Amino acid sequence: MPGFVNQTGICEYFKAADLFILPSRFETWGLVVNEAMIFDLPVIVSDQVGCREDLVLPGQTGDTFKNDQLESLVEVLDHLVCNRELIKEMGMNAGRHIRKYSTHNGAGGVLRAISVI
Repeated sequence: MPGFVNQTGICEYFKAADLFILPSRFETWGLVVNEAMIFDLPVIVSDQVGCREDLVLPGQTGDTFKNDQLESLVEVLDHLVCNRELIKEMGMNAGRHIRKYSTHNGAGGVLRAISVI
């Protein structure tokens, strides 16, 4: 494990990966999940990562596991590791899903929410 990787070098790790796991015990959001999805990686996150509600579509863009329950993570990984095609499909879905989150779409959502447009 390389430990901390600066933003200038993290792209090389994303490019080399088949999937991304964020096993945090708590993350308000987990911006690194957004970054991994840009590289068409399926994401596996604990149920304590805030972005799971918006970004992780179970079985489509990734999956979640129960915090502090290794068996839960192993179950998710066993399912994926045995199915390379599913990993690729979920990765493509993740990339498409995260690309919907743009400054333009975000501003449009705010304007719709306040009924300006």
